[in-house]
Amino acid sequence: NTTATTTTDADGFYLFTALSAGRYRVTVDSASAPLLDLLPTYELDAVLDDTVELSLMAGQRRYDVDFGFLNDGFFPPDAALGDRVWLDIDDDGVQDSGEIGLAGVTIDVIYFGDDDAFNTADDVVYSVLTGLDGVYNVPNLRSGSYVVSVATASLPNGLTPTYDLDGGDDSRAQANLATSQVRLDVDFGYVGIGSIGDRVWNDTNADRIQDASEVGIVGVVVTLTWAGPDGVFSTTDDYTATTTTDANGIYGFDGLPTGNYRVTVDTSGPLSGMNETYELDGSLDNSTTVALGFSRNRIDVDFGYTTTAFGPLGSIGNYVWLDRDSDTAQDTDEPGLPGITVILIGDGTDDTFGTADDVTFTQQTDNAGGYNFTGLIADTYRVSVDTGSLPPGLTNTVDRDATANSTTDVVLGAGAVVTDADFGYVGDASLGDRIWTDTNGDGVQDVGENGINGVTVILTWAGVDGVLGTVDDETFITTTTGDGDYSFDGLPGGAYRVAVDRNTLPPDVVPTYDLDGGEDSLTDVGLTIGQERIDIDFGFVVPVIDLTITKTSASTTTAASALIVYTLTYTNLGNVDATGVVISETVPLNTSFDASSSTNGWSCSDNAPAGTACSFTVGTLARAHLGL
Repeated sequence: NTTATTTTDADGFYLFTALSAGRYRVTVDSASAPLLDLLPTYELDAVLDDTVELSLMAGQRRYDVDFGFLNDGFFPPDAALGDRVWLDIDDDGVQDSGEIGLAGVTIDVIYFGDDDAFNTADDVVYSVLTGLDGVYNVPNLRSGSYVVSVATASLPNGLTPTYDLDGGDDSRAQANLATSQVRLDVDFGYVGIGSIGDRVWNDTNADRIQDASEVGIVGVVVTLTWAGPDGVFSTTDDYTATTTTDANGIYGFDGLPTGNYRVTVDTSGPLSGMNETYELDGSLDNSTTVALGFSRNRIDVDFGYTTTAFGPLGSIGNYVWLDRDSDTAQDTDEPGLPGITVILIGDGTDDTFGTADDVTFTQQTDNAGGYNFTGLIADTYRVSVDTGSLPPGLTNTVDRDATANSTTDVVLGAGAVVTDADFGYVGDASLGDRIWTDTNGDGVQDVGENGINGVTVILTWAGVDGVLGTVDDETFITTTTGDGDYSFDGLPGGAYRVAVDRNTLPPDVVPTYDLDGGEDSLTDVGLTIGQERIDIDFGFVVPVIDLTITKTSASTTTAASALIVYTLTYTNLGNVDATGVVISETVPLNTSFDASSSTNGWSCSDNAPAGTACSFTVGTLARAHLGL
């Protein structure tokens, strides 16, 4: 875990920047001086414990994590609502035993307010995350009308709704709360639209081919494990289901969302005493890991077994990587490419590729770009990278046979281990530009404004899945040189985040410009095939606040009881915006304050006497801005 701390400004605002996608906890120090003796009245999850947990998506900017406090007596209401978001595998709208909850899903709850009308100015919004079993709860609610909705972008991909409270199946339900009522019936069910399966068979002749005369094996127990929304096996959000092969050796799992799955065969019972001859990834360990795409039905996850003994088994593998400098060498700063489909074909007993006795295996490269086909008999094999699974804009720079065509043939002897079937790829896109000292803070690179050298720039590629903040992200680092220039070359098309390491900047500087206008020292950009982006600049300046105020009046003398009008002109001559600006003025001798003739916003009441201190809150005064 990483912890950062900041302090609210004069208007109570706070901001954390340069955040990656993930789960966060925001905590207010209620024991600090400004909040002593105050009572909480609002926070995003309604718990009123000075802490909110939330999920941040890649590139998302959340400006809704507010905290309200009151210095008077406050007794929070005690109604509540909640319950569960679950995976409705059998699509029946009922929470059956074994159907798991979906963790980390964002639930938004909107209170209609005193006007009892939705989407009006007095609506109050709460937001919570589901827990490990998909359960959520929103406490401290007032009586009245609410809309509860699931943020569908926070769900795993490939799900459709099967149930909500009002029957709309639209990931949204309206619920009413009476005073002190606790409703635990606002559930949401979802089913996947993918499936995985196929056959466990008796490979009598051990040729790894499902011959017409070879029968399926009945009664084999097959277990499916979904890695859950986090995509990582053996974590708390895994889901497991079990089935048994039918009379033809067929098995299947339906209602599945997109994600990573592991299919495992129980080798006891019908398979006792048998040797495995085939599985999809070639590992012959009775378990295969597969990726399920959106609405895909995979009927290729077969397992073959025989009572025949065969000789020592070999393996073929190694590495698919991003060869950014195109030198065919695997440099330490060049990452592997995860999730790439590698296809292995054995040419069979006829020693000819493309005939009926060919045997095909597939694997996806792991998080480091590695692959390894094990459990292989002696044969001639063809290893190919499925170029359709590569990120766009990549060209093969090297493979084992030096043909650079994403395919290589390997003659594998009995028990041989081949660990050099590598594939390197280079991209044809680039990005970069300049980090500079924006002396006047106008966000424009003016003549004479120098670049800042020695600044570390961090580039994060969203990887093959195109989503920042997931396990296949890759990071590249460079340093500005010359006149604050930087660049990253050899990149594939895709989604990227460019971030400036603030610790390597000159002291006390603040941002004045980045491409997306966030002025948070990071920018998310997209690269198309072959694109050269030289527009990703960052401006910084040492802040100077230079406020002036003048007081003028058209009157030099005036009669008793006549109106005297003063004009206050205030200006920010600095190079950054000034926040928390307040003008103070004292009512002059022998006069009183006339509220009706003054600009709205002065703190003094009408007819305030001489000597009364008055204030006018300007708030934020922009750089080079004048006010009256």
